[in-house]
Amino acid sequence: MMEKLKVYVYPAQNESNKYELGFSTEEPVVEPRSTADFFFKNLAESEVVTEDPEEAQLFLLPVSIDGMLSDLSLDEIGGQLRRYVQQTREEYEFWNRSLGADHFFLSCHGYPPDGHRNFLELSKNAIQVACTPLRPTQGFFPHKDIVMPPYKPLPQFYRKLGTSRFCLSFVPHETLDLVDFLRFGCVPVLISRSGFSTLPLQDVLNWHEFAIVLDVKEIGNLKDILADISDDKYERMQYLGLQASKHMEWNTDPAAYDAFHMILYELWLRQYSVRYARVSPQ
Repeated sequence: MMEKLKVYVYPAQNESNKYELGFSTEEPVVEPRSTADFFFKNLAESEVVTEDPEEAQLFLLPVSIDGMLSDLSLDEIGGQLRRYVQQTREEYEFWNRSLGADHFFLSCHGYPPDGHRNFLELSKNAIQVACTPLRPTQGFFPHKDIVMPPYKPLPQFYRKLGTSRFCLSFVPHETLDLVDFLRFGCVPVLISRSGFSTLPLQDVLNWHEFAIVLDVKEIGNLKDILADISDDKYERMQYLGLQASKHMEWNTDPAAYDAFHMILYELWLRQYSVRYARVSPQ
């Protein structure tokens, strides 16, 4: 897959790079600010990126929503994104070829929808590679969008997880600590009222094997549900959870089957998604 997958990263649209992902060569970033930054850094330094758009299967819009939020309000984000797409479609042929279905962008924030065609194509056709946890206002389409495992330092208090048997998490907005739960042997108890399609790496991990997955209506029976789990089943869930956590680790130098490679694999799978062909005028 790594030998075949090629991603074309669009060049900066302006000299300031103000609202675009990237790292200054004069002042290199030692600690990425977010999961999106970490993924982009890994991608930019990999052999997956090509300078020839004709050999690419996927196209990255290096737009930085983090950068926009530094001086734009949430209500202004949608307008900035549609202008970004408009310039892309005017300067390159590739967006119009699929209406954005073979493009992806990175997003760690929610923002109000914009009714413009460019924004709708971005949100409904392009692949959103989202950070976890999802924001309450963040749109998400499970058939095409991807959730990245979280990148963050490991604070000292997480050592306490080693003495905890179960760790409670509400999906999709309280999932930042899931990887830490698994790494320290604390079996996650996932509760949701809207389903579990927003968990990281849904295409490659079966969360039911190493987490207790419950509807919010089952909270009243939580104590009995956990008490019924045998020691053998619990130990197996612990072991599988630890193995799964290895696929959600971010490394400065990417290693085989880590978070970076798992996200590339999910993108690879999505290159076969339905493409929206433009109808030629009669």
